[in-house]
Amino acid sequence: MSRMNWKSLYKGSETKEQALIRMYTDPKMLEENGSWRAFLDFLAARFDTTKMAINKKLERLQKEGKVKRHLVPDSHSYGTQKLITLDKKFPDANMPEKFLDLIIRGNKLLNEQDVRQTEVFPEIKGRKWIGLVIAGDWHFEHFRTDTEEIVRMLKEIGQEPNLYYGFNGDLGDFIDLRFFELENETVNIPLKRRIEVIKYLVSLVPNMLFMVCGCHDQWVRTRGRRDIIEEVQATIKGYYLGFGGTVNLKVGDVVYRIAAWHKFKHESQMNAFHPNMNYLRLIDSTADIVSLSHRHDIVGISHVFWQGQPRVFTRSGSEQWRTEYAWKEGFRGAINQYPMILLNGTEKRMIALINYKEGIQVLRALNKGVIDADELVKAGEDNIRRC
Repeated sequence: MSRMNWKSLYKGSETKEQALIRMYTDPKMLEENGSWRAFLDFLAARFDTTKMAINKKLERLQKEGKVKRHLVPDSHSYGTQKLITLDKKFPDANMPEKFLDLIIRGNKLLNEQDVRQTEVFPEIKGRKWIGLVIAGDWHFEHFRTDTEEIVRMLKEIGQEPNLYYGFNGDLGDFIDLRFFELENETVNIPLKRRIEVIKYLVSLVPNMLFMVCGCHDQWVRTRGRRDIIEEVQATIKGYYLGFGGTVNLKVGDVVYRIAAWHKFKHESQMNAFHPNMNYLRLIDSTADIVSLSHRHDIVGISHVFWQGQPRVFTRSGSEQWRTEYAWKEGFRGAINQYPMILLNGTEKRMIALINYKEGIQVLRALNKGVIDADELVKAGEDNIRRC
């Protein structure tokens, strides 16, 4: 086909673009050419250019709304047969923008529905002393976990006035979800039933202040597609802090900033409170209390002055007294103790005790006026000197 200038077909005041639009939308020309490829050849010849250039020009005109995508007839030779596909569907040139808008709206919706919070502001009325136990690592369905003791502990804490609980991660063990070959380490029941057990355990502690996601809980999120803490969150008064967050707990007239994480980076074999201190240095220098769990074989409390202010560090133990991995690697068993922090509602005072079992008796005595806080602290200092 010899090349012919477009003006030979359309003369007058038309621009080159107007001529292309008219030719492209002329049904006679489409029918005469029969196929999309032949039609592009025809247009390229008339405008003295390439098929690719014509195609790009038409795509731009479609995006600008100046032309619509043709249902172009196409033909395939089967002898003398001619195939007509006038109802063929073509992709919408604007679909990338539409799908992008869908993703943007989806992002906003998912974030709006995320119940995890990084900073919360609960309030406890009254000026009495309160106790706060921050502990996790239940690992309830592992066969080396003392599940009966977990139930007894939760009932004791849940029934004690002025005592609150913060869960610090690892509800169950869920080792079978990460390592299928280790399923013999757990009392295997369906995941749905495990979540029902977890909801029952959580119900034993009405004053659950917050919950944190631990390593094993995250395995359920990534491998079981269930965020068990999110599912439990609606049944408690407290908050879901995700992987860790800050609780600005107002007790009476006093606010205590409590950082609670299952674990924090820079774990040290020589210093149990190294990650607690690094949290102050790297994340929040204003935290009064930094509480971690994760290391079953370390339980402790530490009083430090930093930037002229008293701070309390805690690490809690576990009822999972040993795992096959810990036994194989030579780690000693877990320590089934959980520190308790006493907080005053009239002035900023924090007294940490190594085990909540003794702490409950001290809390009762303080609120009844049987003992004085200064005497309690002095007695603790004297005991340290005698060690």
